[in-house]
Amino acid sequence: MKMMIAISLMIGGAAAHANTVTPAPPMQTIAVPRAAPPPVFNPVPVGRAAMPVTRVTVRVLLGRETLWSGPLSIGASTARISLNEPVSGAEPCEQGARMAAMRQIEVMISGQPYSGAAAPYRLTARYTRPVDLGGCNGGTRGISIEQGFSLSGANPFVAEGDGGFRVEITAP
Repeated sequence: MKMMIAISLMIGGAAAHANTVTPAPPMQTIAVPRAAPPPVFNPVPVGRAAMPVTRVTVRVLLGRETLWSGPLSIGASTARISLNEPVSGAEPCEQGARMAAMRQIEVMISGQPYSGAAAPYRLTARYTRPVDLGGCNGGTRGISIEQGFSLSGANPFVAEGDGGFRVEITAP
């Protein structure tokens, strides 16, 4: 008899407990934006437009003085000449040769194969000279030109900057 009572209490307790359990709340759905798929890269090889290599004569002038003159081969790649020269007649610098007065001349001609016939080349030219302030490293003054151009027949291309700075490019 004792055993029956215990079983009935267990069953009764479980039933009582089952009657007191509340149902779980309904599931809520939350809208989460989908992550965008990763980009797909299909590298398309882009070839450079063919530009023939042309040999030109370049003259860099300041007034009537020729700063540099010589041939350059120009095409799709950049042609560049850069000169650093000590200035004659400058007083010696007590701080050593690295502080001596120098002038710099730089000419770069780049091909612009996608610019069309209007300006297939780009000229960048610079001239920098020391300023004589009575001593070492008195500073510099510079002139530059940046300009697109094309070569047409026997007529030279002439780019003029400030202070009489000029670049002439002649194709044969």
